[in-house]
Amino acid sequence: MREDRGLSTVISYVLTLGVTGILITGLLVAGGDIVGGQRQATIDSQMQVVGQQIVSDFETADQLSRDGTPSTIVLSRSYPDRMTGATYMVHLEDVSGTTKQRLVLTTENPDVSVSVTFDTYRDISISGGGAIRGGELSITFDGTELVVDDA
Repeated sequence: MREDRGLSTVISYVLTLGVTGILITGLLVAGGDIVGGQRQATIDSQMQVVGQQIVSDFETADQLSRDGTPSTIVLSRSYPDRMTGATYMVHLEDVSGTTKQRLVLTTENPDVSVSVTFDTYRDISISGGGAIRGGELSITFDGTELVVDDA
């Protein structure tokens, strides 16, 4: 390297800071994506477990309703009201071409949706016909159908 070149200390310092800044920004962006992906995976896993528990309660209420005694059944259960800080909604869909139904749990931020398909003897509906917020849920049998409501 020749000593007679003119290279300013200030330019060298600015270039070093610029390259360092770009590298740190890249690491932060990549790290944020990894954390976001892990959060979505955690919420998905938690919602799968809660969905299976809710369907299990549907099946229990359905079995009790078929036994005929008693004529009125109320099952109440407390589920988490949040999944890794995100609230979730519960709704039901019919599976076309079958007698099965699908329980769907969804969050908005981040956008995650989980479904669990099940088959019961009795029809199951959500009170009010729409979706309900996760948390305290009750399943009621009134003699004709099972109705899910937030407790």
